[in-house]
Amino acid sequence: MNTPRQQSAWAVEPACPLDEPSIQELLAEKPMRGQMWLSLQRSPSFLDSLTIEGHRNTCHVARDKTGRVLGMCSRSVRRVWFNGEPAELGYLGNLRTSNAIKGRIAPLAAGFAACMNDHQANELEFDITSILADNKEAQRLLERGLSALPRYSYLAPFRTFVMPVKQMRMLKAGREVAAVDSLWLTPYVQFLNHRNRDYQFAPIWREDDFSKPLLRNLPVTNCYMIRDNERVLATGALWDQRAFKQTRILGYEPRIRHFRHLINVGLTMLRQPRLPAVGSSINLAYVFQLQVLDNDPSLFVHMLDHLVASARSKGLDYLVIGMDPRQTLAETIIKRCKARIIESRIYAVSRTCNQVPQLDPEDRVGLEVATL
Repeated sequence: MNTPRQQSAWAVEPACPLDEPSIQELLAEKPMRGQMWLSLQRSPSFLDSLTIEGHRNTCHVARDKTGRVLGMCSRSVRRVWFNGEPAELGYLGNLRTSNAIKGRIAPLAAGFAACMNDHQANELEFDITSILADNKEAQRLLERGLSALPRYSYLAPFRTFVMPVKQMRMLKAGREVAAVDSLWLTPYVQFLNHRNRDYQFAPIWREDDFSKPLLRNLPVTNCYMIRDNERVLATGALWDQRAFKQTRILGYEPRIRHFRHLINVGLTMLRQPRLPAVGSSINLAYVFQLQVLDNDPSLFVHMLDHLVASARSKGLDYLVIGMDPRQTLAETIIKRCKARIIESRIYAVSRTCNQVPQLDPEDRVGLEVATL
């Protein structure tokens, strides 16, 4: 139980627009730590940027007496497939704490409680979240099973591929890839939902999502498909989020930081992407809604090549795609692309062990990294 001094030192409340400067400062100062320290910034507005994470979003902050934000977390509700059926699922993200409350369980527990209390009756009993595989500190804390915190149960691995578009080999010839228009939007969405149904937590899309903040800055003209007469064979989109979401390099773990220049010499000789300079922004966009019939690697490569060509034409340096590494197409990316790989762990977050989902060993998760 908190002492009166502890209780008066901070309060957990819903975030408001006046918190934006403090939130931005916290995001900049508290990178996602791993081998590479990444600052995921949301300029000009963090709260507005949450719209892409779900159709219902909340953010809670821990404030001190002066109103300064000491910590934050968000919860976004999405329409997904779970065990082949439509469901409403919460995703917990953007967990950050300042040094003022680092290591203190009480404000962390209060933040989680605020998020868990956001549950509505039509939603799954558990939420999901992701933690970088290199972030051992967060894993040790959240997997300890402390009574004050929700239960974290490991579900699946997740892999993010950061692909340098200028160094990717392209096929000399391929299938025709067409931009989606109003006549083909319905088949495009139907194909996506049909394919996504085979994956746990994969999103369910609606045609009108393209006119909502959920898919802001993603015009239908940036969505593509491969088709055979009247049948859709593959889909994919290029989503440039730089207008509201940015990724900066804030540093590296000590071993890499000390030898980065030597590592870059070796990477250059191997024609691999170099480690970016500290402080630089990563000029990237996301591969989104990429699905192919029967996991056909040929269709996958042709669609990916088209998205790479589109990224080059827009002056982008990197494309990012996320995938369950147990999917067969993950190996296709490894073989074809000189990608930098970021490993994560997907967890179920629940109040009790009775609310933990039981996944089949053959299940694969279908999260979209662009919305995490």
